[in-house]
Amino acid sequence: MCVDIGYKAALGPNGLPQMIKGVKIKKEYADADCDQPHLQAHARPACWTLIEKDHTPEVVPMHWGLIADFMIDRPDQFQKYGNSFFNARSERILEHNAAWFQYINNRCLLIADGIYEHQKVKGRTRKMPWYIRLASGELLLIPALYNPRTETFAILTREGNELFRNIHNDGANKFRMPLLLPPEQALRWIEPNIKTTDIQAMIGHEIPSEDLAAHTVFSIRGSTLRPDGKVQNERYDWS
Repeated sequence: MCVDIGYKAALGPNGLPQMIKGVKIKKEYADADCDQPHLQAHARPACWTLIEKDHTPEVVPMHWGLIADFMIDRPDQFQKYGNSFFNARSERILEHNAAWFQYINNRCLLIADGIYEHQKVKGRTRKMPWYIRLASGELLLIPALYNPRTETFAILTREGNELFRNIHNDGANKFRMPLLLPPEQALRWIEPNIKTTDIQAMIGHEIPSEDLAAHTVFSIRGSTLRPDGKVQNERYDWS
């Protein structure tokens, strides 16, 4: 599962407004914006997302971990299925019998700086932690589906490219990665009138490994402080 991201404050004038002309950001959101080197889906954190309102991209806060309609006021259903709604397999979102299909017209983008993944390394007891970003240094805009009733979302995943298959090489959901699109194409994801064929083309897109940059970090979810005192998502040389 893809459940760990990093976020770098991006709502100021040198961030998202420079990247997306005309993006709408409420002043109170920009004032509350701050770096969050690690956000984990299991904590159901509040994240900044992009939706489209009146033909304009707009930043809104939503919680990671889609709460489906059948979970509302049903603690037993939430407990049983809640952990299955952090990620949506992009291969299934257009299937009419899939749980995701009812949200196909509720499309948003998760704003992130990078993605954490663990790698199984031969001869090493603990998995190697990695941080993966766009090589360009631009923000990630990760396609997602959301439930407007609960203001919650799930990001889309797909089969991994060469880089992700090498790093995310163990576990029940190994060899997968978030669906990553070039920023200009990602913005098309939230357009209200895109066709099914456009959605199919987007979920079929595999970002080239050379468009990504990856480095090892000290830990992802560990409580031990880094010995070098640096931020969690900065490079740590295990060699």
